[in-house]
Amino acid sequence: MHFGARNHYCWFYDDEKQHQKVVTEFINEGLQQNEKIIYVTDSHSPEIIKNYLKSSSFSITSCIKSGQLNIFKLSEIFLNKSENLFSKLIPSIKFMIKNAVDEGYSGLRATGEMSSIFHEIICQINLYNRLLEYESNLNTIISESNLSMLCQYDVRTQNALLLTPLLSIHPKIILRTEIFANEKYIPPSEFKSNLTIPIFQKWFKSESYNKLKEEVEALKELDREKNQLLDELAHEIRNPLSSILGFTELLMQDDANLSPFQKEAIEIISRNVNRIIRLISLLLNKSRLERNQFVLKKEPFRIDLLINSVVDELSFNLKQKAHKLHLNVPENLIVVADKDQLYLVILNLLSNAIKYTPPKGDITIHVRKQKSKLHFSITDTGIGFTPEEKSHLFKKFSKIKRALKEERGYSKGVGLGLYISKSIIEQHGGRIDAFSKGLNQGATFFFEIPCE
Repeated sequence: MHFGARNHYCWFYDDEKQHQKVVTEFINEGLQQNEKIIYVTDSHSPEIIKNYLKSSSFSITSCIKSGQLNIFKLSEIFLNKSENLFSKLIPSIKFMIKNAVDEGYSGLRATGEMSSIFHEIICQINLYNRLLEYESNLNTIISESNLSMLCQYDVRTQNALLLTPLLSIHPKIILRTEIFANEKYIPPSEFKSNLTIPIFQKWFKSESYNKLKEEVEALKELDREKNQLLDELAHEIRNPLSSILGFTELLMQDDANLSPFQKEAIEIISRNVNRIIRLISLLLNKSRLERNQFVLKKEPFRIDLLINSVVDELSFNLKQKAHKLHLNVPENLIVVADKDQLYLVILNLLSNAIKYTPPKGDITIHVRKQKSKLHFSITDTGIGFTPEEKSHLFKKFSKIKRALKEERGYSKGVGLGLYISKSIIEQHGGRIDAFSKGLNQGATFFFEIPCE
């Protein structure tokens, strides 16, 4: 494939092999021509794109470090979807072109995964028109500067009828992996934003749209009922569980009169009750997050004492698998955060490290304060993960399919832990992420939050 400079492509693909081929060749050509590259990811993680480029003749790590190759997430670019969003992007692109030339590059080459944002705006005709105007204005910029753009659309997730207007404002089309000149192209001088109106009118009157609308409303009502039922059940279940937990603690105070079997039985009851309570907390947090009712209750506390409490709760699991736990945690470090929610995050991260590390492994927790931020990391010698697996780690109900077989004392989980943890950390104004060198090479999960 040959793309060349000063071109604007609308690309429709329908499988991952096509995606890898076109993305790899588009980026490699830009690197060969000494262009600055910008890639905006959405359904594919940055790690997947980097993995595509492993066979490149260029050192991708060096290109990223030098600033020639830049990979961003869609959420970092499209923070909101207001009507003036696209008009704000035009001056930003002009600035990036000038900046690339000033840095010594021959031009700018950019590509973005547009399916997600397109899916969100297709029922908003004004916003869709702003998108089309933006794409048309890009053609003017491209004709005046060294800019190449590749707009990506995964047709597996879109309505074909609503993709039609996009074709008219791209001079070049890529269907799967073949490049074509667009005979229906409308140049900027002839573009009119109302060209979408007949298509939208046809779509809104269609049986498919009305059926979809009814299904969406029905699903919303079911979701409301589900959340209400979940809240009521959680409180009904939590009360007797708290009583059971209280009585087990009372029994353990008289452990001198208990036999080893009785002690073990009480400890098993206590562990399993705590596990059910944690699961209820996860489900409640998920429900509150989705309804925008998640409220943090910040207070000052010592992070070392919190971590020690987590370790105590999971001490049986650590002993059961004969893991060595190394703590590098400063004493008396005060953090201002939601203590209970941060406890759940650290509990989930340590629980995962224990679960996904084969027996006699090493787990290290490291905490430090840098400026006004708390940095927490947990590293294990476990099964690790691939770039593809990482792209799903923090999504709802996501689990590593090739995970270790279920062992005594562990549940398979529901796949909410990392999703909820990510939400809690982001509610604190922080970020959470993970990295691994590959299969069976361990993993590190880390987060940072403001601590003052």
